[in-house]
Amino acid sequence: MKIKLEKTQNKKIVMDMMQCYEDSPNYSEYSQIYDDVIKETLEHISPVGYYTERDNEDYIDSSCEKVIFCIVSLGCYLDEKVKEYFADNDFLKGMMLNTIGDQMLFDNSSSLYNRLKKEYTRQGIHLTSRVEPGTCEIDIKFQKHILDVINEEENTDIDLTSGYMFSPGKTLSFYYGASANIEPSLIDHDCRKCSNTTCAFRKITLTIRQGQEVHELQVKKGVNLLNILRTHEFPIDAYCSGKKSCGKCKVKLLSEPMPLSDEEKKLLTDQDMAQGIILACFHHLYEDTTIEIKPKKTASKIQSDYHINATAQPKYTLLNVPGITESADNNKSATALINACLQHPYDYTLHGLKDLSHIKNLKKDMQLLCRDNQTILRVHDETIRAYGVGIDIGTTTVVITLIDLIHHQEIGIYKHVNPQAPYGADVISRINYAVKDPESIQTSLIRKEISSGIHTLLEKHHIASEDIVDITISGNTTMQYLLMGLNPYKLSISPFTTMDLSLQQYHTKELFEDKDLDCQVTLLPGISAYIGSDITSGFYYSDLLHQKGNVLFIDIGTNGEIALKTDHKILCAATAAGPAFEGANIKCGMGSIEGAICSITSDNDTLSYDVIGHSSPKGICGSALVDITAELLNNNHLDTTGKLVDSDKFVIYKDHDTEIALYQEDIRQLQLAKSAVAAGVSVLVKEAGLTFDQIDTLLLAGGFGSNLNVANAVTIGLIQKELIDKTRVIGNSSLGGSVNYMIEQNSDDIFDVIASKCHYIELSTNMVFNEEYIMNMYF
Repeated sequence: MKIKLEKTQNKKIVMDMMQCYEDSPNYSEYSQIYDDVIKETLEHISPVGYYTERDNEDYIDSSCEKVIFCIVSLGCYLDEKVKEYFADNDFLKGMMLNTIGDQMLFDNSSSLYNRLKKEYTRQGIHLTSRVEPGTCEIDIKFQKHILDVINEEENTDIDLTSGYMFSPGKTLSFYYGASANIEPSLIDHDCRKCSNTTCAFRKITLTIRQGQEVHELQVKKGVNLLNILRTHEFPIDAYCSGKKSCGKCKVKLLSEPMPLSDEEKKLLTDQDMAQGIILACFHHLYEDTTIEIKPKKTASKIQSDYHINATAQPKYTLLNVPGITESADNNKSATALINACLQHPYDYTLHGLKDLSHIKNLKKDMQLLCRDNQTILRVHDETIRAYGVGIDIGTTTVVITLIDLIHHQEIGIYKHVNPQAPYGADVISRINYAVKDPESIQTSLIRKEISSGIHTLLEKHHIASEDIVDITISGNTTMQYLLMGLNPYKLSISPFTTMDLSLQQYHTKELFEDKDLDCQVTLLPGISAYIGSDITSGFYYSDLLHQKGNVLFIDIGTNGEIALKTDHKILCAATAAGPAFEGANIKCGMGSIEGAICSITSDNDTLSYDVIGHSSPKGICGSALVDITAELLNNNHLDTTGKLVDSDKFVIYKDHDTEIALYQEDIRQLQLAKSAVAAGVSVLVKEAGLTFDQIDTLLLAGGFGSNLNVANAVTIGLIQKELIDKTRVIGNSSLGGSVNYMIEQNSDDIFDVIASKCHYIELSTNMVFNEEYIMNMYF
């Protein structure tokens, strides 16, 4: 079979092969030459791949029944153009184009492999690693046999020289063994078996042990270990996104020890170093390496508590039509006849019209799915099932819930760690990575995660994808930017201009590469760059507009969002609290996942604690950080300035191979975070002309708020003492808002009213905030 291949470009790889790097003095010159050569030649290069299957006649291991012969070629033009450049004494262009050809040929051979692997895997057949004549155990003369076999089916216009080299020169042949009875190869080309030790693409092997699974990757020498793990989507904590400051990207080295810098040692405990733990961001690989990483994270403690509000005006209703009568004397359309029967001028979506067109006998009873008493989405001559998907995209977590839109019931829920986490624990880190990432990896990851989560729920509950009629998403502004694939650069620089904060609606195919989903996707509206739809969704869910008195709304997580509702308006602000409340920037900190100590109490200096998943402790999450700090204050182990009295660390838990402690620098991180939140609240209260005694209710939203011991939060100064008996925990209000948006008729109007009432206060330029921030630093 013959297939066209993509004209892949990778400037960095080409420049590296030319041994010209960004800090090289001639980089600008070479970069311009690369651009010129691409402009002059790219449209004329024609990458093509050939492959054919044959019975195994001792070509490869006898356990394989079949052999797949392959050839990849870039065509004659590239060879001729290189000669032309050299003939004109344009040597740099000639070398550049030749190197571009090597890069493109290598990439296209990988593309052909990926196509074959996908095609044969679908048939339940596995492939071996590739075998290349002349570079492995097979003689170069075998290229003739491969070419002869391919030419039996296709006219390749490829020749062989007397030395068995291909013409065109940028041509490569190889083959694979194929069988359902072999283990699938973990890699395509195994450089360990290749005799070409000077190959520019020669790679080393990284072996990754993850629980019971073993993965092998062939990677280029000198590549950063953290980047490898992120590129291949392995779960790795990288709260600082590789800036060598958080100390969380820990992996266990199982091969030869690597030297640790003084900077890295400061971020590791003595126990870490004794166990061979290294930080992935510090290390580049130059030889075969074996590491062990944590198993995939469980999502048992991710906050998903919410309730479905009762409504007198449901958004989705079922209409019953006793059938319509067609007549040659009546030229009315079927929709006009149905509307006349229902005595209402309904609109019909394209999907609804397609449904109607497939009903052969319109005299039969029909059922119609109606939205907002205005639009017909589905038409069937059988009972209609209609489901919606509510989604909360948090910086740390993703929660997806499946809702029966007719009966207003939750069918199931899916919770997972946000796959963008390896690119930073906070939105600024994610933004900084995104603006420099032409591949938009974070967009790809979140779209894939959402699509996977939806299908997991559908399969578990035996629901057809065509029965999904609504998807509603809430999340902070950065998360929505990354989902849509927008450049978030302006979100990180003053005056924090946003592209569009209004309610957005798209078709599933615009956001997700998912041919099975066919419905509208709604992205709920936000207020500003740092008051996103997760907060407006929380306002909607908590019915903030109709709450009596003066109501504080606080969602403390990776970001700290605050609102104060008075009789006339809603004052909003966002604080750069940092990710300490999520366990980031804390030496033994971790998210609210299995193994995290989530609460701590003390009795005469004897600590008791709860661990998520009832497993052995592995670290502490944000709620436990508040608890232990309060206990230390109450027992005089910590003074009001934040200094540990007895030493620079306080051991919380210790066994033969694990020590969990609170360090002096952890206290400082907590002080920064709690002071930012407390100062932000003080600014809003003062701006409203109120005192804390005049606050009637404090609504605590989100995962951190749900696990927070309010008394301990008051002890450390995170929450003012006047609010201790006025606090109400409301759970995942972001998710609850997205669900109730799907349930309630004309819910768009409510979000319009919320937006009209909100007044945003920018704290970064607020002098009162700066004063309060300093005052609230003490305990």
